[in-house]
Amino acid sequence: MLNRLVYVNFKFRTLFILRQQIPCISSTSSFSTHPTNIDPGQQMKLLNDKKQFKQTIELFERETKKNKEQLSSFIIDQALKACVQVRDFRRGKDIHQLVQHRLSADSSLVKSLIHFYMQCHDMSTAESLFHMSTNKTVYICSVMMKGYIENRKPEKAIEVFKGIDKPDAVLITLLFKACAQVPSEQSLNFVKNIWKQCQNTPLLNPYVLTSLIDALMKCGDVKGAEAVFNGLSTKVLPMYGAMMKGYVDNEMPQKAIDVFQQVSEPDAVLITLLFKACAQAPSEKSLNLVKNIWRDCQNTYLLNPYVLTALIDALMKCGDVKEADRIFNGLSSKVSSVYGAMMKGYIKHTMPEKAIEVFKGIDKPDAVLITLLFKACAQVPSEESLNFVKNIWKQCQNTPLLNPYVLTSLIDALMKCGDVKDAEAVFNGLSTKVSSMHGAMIKGYIDNKMPQKAIDLFMQVIEPDEVLVTLLFKACAQVPSEQSLHLVKTIWKQFSTKFVHSETTLTSLINVLMKCGDVNHSETVFAESRNKSLSMYGAMMKGYIENEMSEKAIDLFKQVEDPHEIIITLLFNACAQLPSQQSLNLVKAVWKKYQNTSLLHDHALTALIDAFMKCGDVNGAETIFDKLPHKVLPMYGAMMKGYLLNKIPNKTLDLYHQIKNMKATQSNFVIYLLAINASAQIAMASQCQAIVDDIPLQIISNSKISNALIDMWGKAGCVRKAEQVFANLSSIDQVGYASMIHVYGINGMGVKALQLFHQIPRSLLADSTYVCVLNACSHAGLVDQARSIFTSIESKTEKHYAAMMDCLSRGSLFDEAQQLIDQYELHHPPSPVMYMALLSAARNRRNKQLVESIHQRMKKLFPRLPDLITSATVLLANLYGSTGDMDKASSIRFELSRSGAKKKPGLSWTAVDGELYQFHAHDRSHPRSAEIYVELEKISREMIDHGHEYDSSWITRPLAEDETIESVLCGHSEKLAIAWNFVANADTTFIQITKNLRVCGDCHQATKLIAAIRRCHIVVRDANRIHHFDPDGHCSCNDYF
Repeated sequence: MLNRLVYVNFKFRTLFILRQQIPCISSTSSFSTHPTNIDPGQQMKLLNDKKQFKQTIELFERETKKNKEQLSSFIIDQALKACVQVRDFRRGKDIHQLVQHRLSADSSLVKSLIHFYMQCHDMSTAESLFHMSTNKTVYICSVMMKGYIENRKPEKAIEVFKGIDKPDAVLITLLFKACAQVPSEQSLNFVKNIWKQCQNTPLLNPYVLTSLIDALMKCGDVKGAEAVFNGLSTKVLPMYGAMMKGYVDNEMPQKAIDVFQQVSEPDAVLITLLFKACAQAPSEKSLNLVKNIWRDCQNTYLLNPYVLTALIDALMKCGDVKEADRIFNGLSSKVSSVYGAMMKGYIKHTMPEKAIEVFKGIDKPDAVLITLLFKACAQVPSEESLNFVKNIWKQCQNTPLLNPYVLTSLIDALMKCGDVKDAEAVFNGLSTKVSSMHGAMIKGYIDNKMPQKAIDLFMQVIEPDEVLVTLLFKACAQVPSEQSLHLVKTIWKQFSTKFVHSETTLTSLINVLMKCGDVNHSETVFAESRNKSLSMYGAMMKGYIENEMSEKAIDLFKQVEDPHEIIITLLFNACAQLPSQQSLNLVKAVWKKYQNTSLLHDHALTALIDAFMKCGDVNGAETIFDKLPHKVLPMYGAMMKGYLLNKIPNKTLDLYHQIKNMKATQSNFVIYLLAINASAQIAMASQCQAIVDDIPLQIISNSKISNALIDMWGKAGCVRKAEQVFANLSSIDQVGYASMIHVYGINGMGVKALQLFHQIPRSLLADSTYVCVLNACSHAGLVDQARSIFTSIESKTEKHYAAMMDCLSRGSLFDEAQQLIDQYELHHPPSPVMYMALLSAARNRRNKQLVESIHQRMKKLFPRLPDLITSATVLLANLYGSTGDMDKASSIRFELSRSGAKKKPGLSWTAVDGELYQFHAHDRSHPRSAEIYVELEKISREMIDHGHEYDSSWITRPLAEDETIESVLCGHSEKLAIAWNFVANADTTFIQITKNLRVCGDCHQATKLIAAIRRCHIVVRDANRIHHFDPDGHCSCNDYF
């Protein structure tokens, strides 16, 4: 018998070394000259080589009938091999019984039987044979080790090796392969020890060295593998392959590419590995290398399915989908792995429809392809995808195709398509569930906003892994509460010592702690983490922002050396939450640093615009926006929202009209919401109606849209239209009730506001509801009712006190108002809003002593609120001016001017023939300004003829030489807006004006008279409320403003 090493298909994943015992056959034997006289064993081997295994078994049966006692060990070996191939395990066991009495004397039979049982995965019988054998030859030991390795029991293979006194090259090779299969510090040390013992012996053939390099690489000892490789004087291709594969496995693709370029004539295996390395390091350079190698070998014998699969995968990873398409479509025959590479590539590039089309062209898909199909359908959830998933599931549910990967992907696809019930049915019907299936279910519950079910399922898992713990944290983050926080802390305490904490787990932990408001614990976890990833920084920054601790988010950003887009986006969000000159400067600095890099994509640019707007730099935001070559809808949204924030609603509507016909706009309720809010700020009924006419039916039924429409119509003075929207609500929430009460309040309908308030179910009473009804009472002078409601509020907030303060102050109940301040300040810091309400009312009642007292007190209490003090000082100056003390008024204004403080200018807007016009006091910028002032003089004469006397107390500055009381008061912005309406349409019966400040007493009296003289309805919305001036000369506020 001759021992021969046969190297079978290395493939650079494993090295299969089989030791076969075959008879010596000379060139002059009967085998070569007389085929009919070939030994039966040789005939059986020929049949096996031709994969004619049934014929092998038939021949064996004939020989057994002739003389079963004379069957050679070689015949038995060939018969057992055929039984394995046709999976005829019962016949193999019969053969075992047939030769049982010969085992003690024939070790080759023991070896063959061990090989048979190992191939049948019956390790216990193989082990029994091995332990019973008294003559454990190297052949028996090698087949035992090989069987353990193939059955994924490398530790047992290592134990077998340790019992061998003098291992040969085959056994050493198998040992290295076993250690590679169970990489650890212990395995690495054992490999190095054996290598040390045999490195200067004849045992080191190419197979041993190749397996050694592979084992070192698998155990992570790249330097050790390099030392072995570089020290070899002669290298064969499998060694290059082991090095390349090791580099790829250790995520060092460039080194793999460098090794490949040392090979003059690479084989298919090395080319496959090169493509894998390039796929791992996708770039223009990698893509060009892949294409060059492909061009050189595309018409050679090297192109096997492995090469083609790796080629398509590399092209897809490098982003050249078209070339991958071209090669795939040009293949005359395609194997399963090639289909898989195409489908996987399409999924990676978010082209699931193409992946599904590829699948439809496959006759007999395997489990991998079905898994990929389910992943593709999960990526494009729809009714069509769901039906396709169910159809494939129906076809294969009772077949061997359903492995854990398929079932996990199936559950995921069903969940992604929203079919939670069927996902539950599949999951509950499984007799054996692996961790990934639990993960798919829990993730599906999270995706479908069912966190409690996710938590309940997690609690059923006996030994959850790190992935499941991470998903639990995500579920708890979705339902933040004291209970969720307690569960998170309990689970973390149990598992914190068990896992090697991945950045994903730590990031999720930080996120859920932040969501549950436990900032301190989040900071502890973050501080104790040795390796802080960018995702962890991001979770911390996001948590600080959500907990309104933007300063900490900004400080954390400054610790990051190389931020990515998400970190930069979060910085912009933090600065937007903390608007100041300092924040704006930081935003500008970061923008300047990264504006020409690849870091700033759509999300970051949208956040950048938002930060500029929040910090008040409208021009800066416009400059960035205008220069963007590619604008997405969220950017338009950020600009529109910014204009609203900065009280430039007309620009919001300008942008809206630019994008309203875009397909994306027509399904985006946020854009319509912004347009509605802009219309509410401008408050022109005609413009409001135009916006409503644009809104698609599927959007207008949205509850947020409906509530915004109530607010818009109310601010436009169209109470009936607001009531119609309110009446059509399918279900009324807290916002809906509060909005409608607010509408009644600002339109002077306090009684209706109270009636609606008393109809609200107690469960829907919110803080905002109380604020709105108290404000409604304030506008209508319903002080007693306001007192009653205020007393009934269990947990009073600053806004409740401020609303009650406004009500008392408007009613000139100043003593009671000051008592309310004292009561509030017993348990709270002073409220600037409350003081401003008291000051404003005292100024309107010209209570000089009270105004001076409050102003002095505010300066002491709020020194860090310069804008507030400026507004208070302006009111004081106006008081002095209205009472004739022009010297004091002028002195205060001079001091304000010198300090750089600016008084807010009075502006009025009106819509004529669908176009919006803006006026400021004594404005002459209108192209028809001369006509407007002629009309003003005409109106003034008419009012004087009807007994109007201009009230000089509303003039708060000294008159110039060319000015009169009449000319100053007639120049107010709302009077100019009224005059323009009559110039544009002399017979108009409806005029609508929006003013940014409170209407003065003279303009209020004049507008009542104009409405009566010209017989028209005039609606004026000022900073506090809406005035409806009827043709009978009456105002809805009853002069209580």
